[in-house]
Amino acid sequence: EKRSAEPKFISTNELNYFIKEQNSEKNRKLDIDGYKISSAKLALLATKTYLSNLVLSSCYFEDLSAFRVLNSINLKYLTVRRSNFDDIAAGEVAKFKQLKSLEATECPYLSSKGLKAIAENPSINSLEIGGPLIDDGALKYISSMPGLRMLTVKRCDKVSDQGISYLTGKKLTKLLLIG
Repeated sequence: EKRSAEPKFISTNELNYFIKEQNSEKNRKLDIDGYKISSAKLALLATKTYLSNLVLSSCYFEDLSAFRVLNSINLKYLTVRRSNFDDIAAGEVAKFKQLKSLEATECPYLSSKGLKAIAENPSINSLEIGGPLIDDGALKYISSMPGLRMLTVKRCDKVSDQGISYLTGKKLTKLLLIG
């Protein structure tokens, strides 16, 4: 039986290599996949003020409250799919005043509580969510987001027709319900 390797912490050298290799300063984007990320590495990313698009897929975050340091770089796009992103991290990300798009799909620790905080961010216009703790209450909070135009709800088994009904009258240009 083959077991998947435990993700390893990303080193400063590896992180700097990704930044250089992806020409992040020019592209304004950084894509990191499958690493454990310490608070110190999130702080290092926060020094890259040119970043506007950060993709942290399949990452494990050592301290989810450390997301607060990324508020200083004015991210516009954040992807944390298949990670341990949770309500604490969502509370920190909710404070990102420039954030336009958040993808938090396949996040098993994100619940209505975290989405309540996210819903208070008026700048978000695109939201992709998914996970086993997301329920009808989450969609009730999301329905109050004034700037939301695109919503994807992916594999949220606790979302029912009642939750979808909260979106009635919401001026969405795109609504995807998957699984």
